[in-house]
Amino acid sequence: MKYTPFYRELADVLVGVDRLKRSLSRLLWALRLTERLTREYSMKAAKCFSAEEARYIRREYYGRLASVLREVDEEFKLLNEAGGLLSKLPDIDPEKPTIVVAAPPNVGKSTLVRRVSTAEPEIASYPFTTKNLILGHIEVRKGVIVQIMDTPGLLDRPLSERNRIELQAITALKHVASVIIFMIDPTHHAGYPLKYQLRVLKEITDSFSDVPIVVAINKVDIAKPEDIEKAREEIAKMGLEFPLFEISAARGDGVDKLMKEVLRLILGST
Repeated sequence: MKYTPFYRELADVLVGVDRLKRSLSRLLWALRLTERLTREYSMKAAKCFSAEEARYIRREYYGRLASVLREVDEEFKLLNEAGGLLSKLPDIDPEKPTIVVAAPPNVGKSTLVRRVSTAEPEIASYPFTTKNLILGHIEVRKGVIVQIMDTPGLLDRPLSERNRIELQAITALKHVASVIIFMIDPTHHAGYPLKYQLRVLKEITDSFSDVPIVVAINKVDIAKPEDIEKAREEIAKMGLEFPLFEISAARGDGVDKLMKEVLRLILGST
């Protein structure tokens, strides 16, 4: 895992980068003191005239080491905790183009990721989410791999409802997102009114202003024509020129056209 701005943001969310730096500084102090004590007591041991004197020196040495270790016990605990948390982060390569799929729950994000991934997607945890993140890979051509990830518990409700730490976890995505696919469910089966879904889209657009966004109206295989048309009209009223596609992630309808445009945006900017 490379220490990039993406992972720095997440490390700050999980354990606090400044706190981690202070702990590492304390451990470096302990290491240097331990090395000095080792040299000092090695010289003392070399000058001992009896086994009893050597045993006394050794006990004193171990006592001094134990005292140093007690001084940095909390720092060891923090590093152990941080290692466990950071090891569970998704293995996202910030140097590869990344498609971020966003939408409220049950709109079809994971279905789309699985549909377009070349191999079985990986599953990982992400800070301040209750569900797993799904990370897939698309082999565009030999040597060119694009990552695609859904965002459960992240870009699925208005950002104005988030607390500061949740927003920082979301902000980390700005360091990896090359394109965002925002999915709309016009059927109401997901349980979120169209107005709510468009509010989420608007706030993502404002927050990720430097990232191209493509909108996909999903579930066209079961949606009523009038509901699809209503979605199109309401999206147009936003006054933003999104590339707009009608798809069925479950059946694959329109997915090839959607991904052709998404990959054009990505590869045209790399």
